[in-house]
Amino acid sequence: MHSQFIFTGVIFVGWLAVCALLILFLRDMRLAWRLAETLRRRQDRTRSGAKWKGESFDANR
Repeated sequence: MHSQFIFTGVIFVGWLAVCALLILFLRDMRLAWRLAETLRRRQDRTRSGAKWKGESFDANR
């Protein structure tokens, strides 16, 4: 009886740990995705700006 109680306790704690890790992982994924989105937007903006500057430079030359 006592060993069975310990076994169920270990399983319960394991499930709690797995759920907590999943929640943290999903939250980190969402944060990382948002960070990647902003970085990608910033890169696109600078790339288009550099392209536009290059075209104007070629036109001036």
